[in-house]
Amino acid sequence: MRRWLLGLGLAFTATGAVSAQNANDVTAPGYLVIRVILDAGAAPAAGTGAPFGGEDPAAADTGGLAGSVGIGGAPTGPAGPMGGTGGAPGRGTGSNTDLAKSIHVVAPFRSINFKPFYPDRRVNKESNPVWPAMKTKYGTTFLYSDGTSIEIRPVPADVAKGVGYQTSLEAPIKERHRKWSTDRKFEPIYELTVDALTLGMVDEAFTYANETVKLLEVLKTDPNRKPSEKVAKFAEIWGRIGPKLDLTLPATNDAEDWRNRLSAGAVKAGKHYSIVYWGERQINPAVINRRLDALERNFKAFYLWHALQGLSPALPDKPFTVVLADRVTDIPSLRDKLDGLPMQSDAFYSPVHDLLVFSPERTDQLGAAFQDLARASYKNGWSRDELLKGIPPSGGQKQPPAELARMMTLALVDKLLEEEMDLSAMSREATRQLYFATGVLPRNVQLPSWLESGLASFLQHPKGPAFAKDAKGADAMVVGLAFGFGAPNYVLHRTYRELDSTKAINPNPEALLRNVLMDRYFEAAASGTDIDPPPPRPTPATGGNPMGTGGRFSGALGSGGGSTPMGPMGGTPPMGSVSGGYSPMGPGAGTGESTAENVAANLRLSKERLRTKADATAWALVYYLSRSQLDGLKNFYRELGRMPRDMRLDEKVVLKTFCKCFNLMDRQKTDQIDEAAFKQFAEMWVRSMRNVPVYGVELAMSGNPGGGNNPGSAGAPPGRGGAGRGGAGP
Repeated sequence: MRRWLLGLGLAFTATGAVSAQNANDVTAPGYLVIRVILDAGAAPAAGTGAPFGGEDPAAADTGGLAGSVGIGGAPTGPAGPMGGTGGAPGRGTGSNTDLAKSIHVVAPFRSINFKPFYPDRRVNKESNPVWPAMKTKYGTTFLYSDGTSIEIRPVPADVAKGVGYQTSLEAPIKERHRKWSTDRKFEPIYELTVDALTLGMVDEAFTYANETVKLLEVLKTDPNRKPSEKVAKFAEIWGRIGPKLDLTLPATNDAEDWRNRLSAGAVKAGKHYSIVYWGERQINPAVINRRLDALERNFKAFYLWHALQGLSPALPDKPFTVVLADRVTDIPSLRDKLDGLPMQSDAFYSPVHDLLVFSPERTDQLGAAFQDLARASYKNGWSRDELLKGIPPSGGQKQPPAELARMMTLALVDKLLEEEMDLSAMSREATRQLYFATGVLPRNVQLPSWLESGLASFLQHPKGPAFAKDAKGADAMVVGLAFGFGAPNYVLHRTYRELDSTKAINPNPEALLRNVLMDRYFEAAASGTDIDPPPPRPTPATGGNPMGTGGRFSGALGSGGGSTPMGPMGGTPPMGSVSGGYSPMGPGAGTGESTAENVAANLRLSKERLRTKADATAWALVYYLSRSQLDGLKNFYRELGRMPRDMRLDEKVVLKTFCKCFNLMDRQKTDQIDEAAFKQFAEMWVRSMRNVPVYGVELAMSGNPGGGNNPGSAGAPPGRGGAGRGGAGP
């Protein structure tokens, strides 16, 4: 494996000339994980630490960027701009710091090279040092990592294949398209469309989809060049609806009506959406345009994904109305006045009012804490946009280089968190709106909770990484690199895998399927009492469970023990955020003392964990049905539309309706379920989910955090042969 960062600390001398191309520059694209530790206390004093810990860079051995990420067990060296502590993870803070008090982002880069802050000036160790600079789609970021407040590590994209740390998920797609242009066959361009959409390359996916239609039109009279049935069906649907997606819908008074009802200040109209907001005094126009662009992107991806499945949802005849709240504190009252539904992202959708409401900022505690940190850190007159471009602010030459790099790194994290917020909210709530508005789901029927939750999570990109235990019981982090349509929800997928492997869900597939279909897991989450039998308690002789002592979910499921919890950083961790496991928090925790605070805390945590269990099992079922049982799922949607309006559906009715749509009813006794067929269906579902490839990349959280994992621990990049299409195709 190429140790591509080991030599970065040897690049230049403090006063030497900078070559146009240094042998240690990283010229290929890749990914870094940036961690901002929110409980690290006061930020490092500006100006502390010259490059590579104040030493001559040429004598810094393998510190610098290599030390930050701990590659290859580099010798421990002095702290520097990139954390130069050798292979030590985070100078005593790394894995010992509560992960629930940190923000993590995945930062794609195009290249990393060493260069001075001011290229037109002579290199100077104090005022214009040579520093690691990362090129991104926004510009250039001079990187900072002190191991105490900010940590940086590379993502090994495909350790098993020995590719190393450099990778590009987009480049293979574009290379395949280049090769396709020479033979122009049907199947490859269809597969390219699927894969590009899975990776979030929406514009490229649209190009490939249109090329599929054009190819079919040109070759339709050639008997030797006929597409497969699925490609022909896709081309027919896309040829019909694709061109219409770029048309601007005629304006209506809906948005103006909502503006008046909410006493808002303005309306901004786009092609398919109109945003109601509180005027330019509170919100920069660029923010409104950013939201409109994200909504349109999600809109296009929604229709393309369904067309690839051979489906053609109805096109809207008027723009959708979206509300951008004035303040984040307005969200609870708006939610209560509309549907009062629980929020799973930084937005919510009201089916009754057909209204999509977005928060202006992240609503999770970690995201809010970071925003406070970033705002407190921005100096008067410093522009985030300029920092993202690598432009020192006015008077920046008077600022210590370490402080400039720190602010640029925080600006990059701030921007990535903002994009993550938009993507997660759009892919969940805007997609829910489209399901109802296009008639896929009935608007006035109270749908089963598992279907609501599973569908909302099915095409959602979650916020942040997932934390769990790896196969050896060590702390691990799973990050997603691709943010498109059709890939597994890597947080809920990982949650489901651990529930299954630790037997924290019912080991009987039939019972598990019934529990999901009859909403028993959501009822259990509401009461805080689990309905599944507790997993077996490991004995000391067996060495315990590989997922953690007593099982990853033992605290929630009543079997005792506990382990480090898992959760997406930036949202509510799926199984709670209790540092050190599931021991009770507050007075008397771990002492056997029972207090009212303990009881309340335990009940709250139990409900949180059980709610995530309900969400994970619901997602797993919807994911399986959408990939393998699409015809039955369409029939199920249709039957739900015939149910009584505005009333809760009986669980037994839902169960029988499901069995009817999936041919699981007894042929002799038409009002009874065929138990043998139901059992076979349940077993197929469970077996299929165990074979879903791990999506994303797993990183160790302790030991050698930047040195990669054992072969097979990192998921292959999405695309052919790896975690792959992730179910994006029919």
